[in-house]
Amino acid sequence: MHTLLSLLLVTNTQAAGPEVWAALYNGRLIASVDRDPAAAVAVYEALLTHLPNDDPLRGEILYWLGRGRFELGDTDGAVSALQKSLEVDERRDDARRFLGSIEMHRREVTSLPLRVTPTPSAPGPWVRGWTRGAAADLTVIAGEPPLLRWQTTVRPGDDDFIAVPFAEGTPVPRQIRLAIRAVSFDAEIQLILHDAGGRTWASPIETISTEHWQTLTWETGDFELEGLPPVQVGPAPKDVRALWVRDATALWSRARGDNTLLIREFSAQ
Repeated sequence: MHTLLSLLLVTNTQAAGPEVWAALYNGRLIASVDRDPAAAVAVYEALLTHLPNDDPLRGEILYWLGRGRFELGDTDGAVSALQKSLEVDERRDDARRFLGSIEMHRREVTSLPLRVTPTPSAPGPWVRGWTRGAAADLTVIAGEPPLLRWQTTVRPGDDDFIAVPFAEGTPVPRQIRLAIRAVSFDAEIQLILHDAGGRTWASPIETISTEHWQTLTWETGDFELEGLPPVQVGPAPKDVRALWVRDATALWSRARGDNTLLIREFSAQ
């Protein structure tokens, strides 16, 4: 019933208005109540066919199309729709977060030890932080050794990150090693571990120089639980689902503007 009503509304759709909102709402009902993502996708695709390219609702519809395609197992189609949603409206944080979760799932590390040597065609398991920026901010500089190049912009009160996802059941790294250097100005970085319970564990802040490479090593015990007394969960994470390299320069330095961080080695064991 919802599908038929939505498709009837779509046939009368020419521009943003009550018919579009009603059809979009019914498409979401189909997905959530009727548990029929294929029918919902059909509604969203029909809506997009009838709407002009400059319609302000295109970003919203593309977002829900991406979610529907993902539920159907069409990951590439989901990514395409979500990217188009951001092209229409770059302020859509929901599309950024969903794209980030897809990329985290795609790049999960499943075993240790892990040693990452990036190549231009395969930068490794790194995922660009989804709160801002774009995947193009992570590139590989060919050479010996090849370097991962992370382009970031330091803005007041605004941190940034890149992530390595870990699959469920992957052992907790006992040691993490990172060789890194800043380019435009010194950076302040921190490693963050996320466990399956949603808790975060933070390393001390490290100043990264522009003048020389620094090879940093962390043991599991170097991380402190944020927000709760360690006695409640133990002195170290029992599982890790993601590792973030966090650029906290904006919070610990007066430096502002575009910066680049180069990584020539990353390992976990």
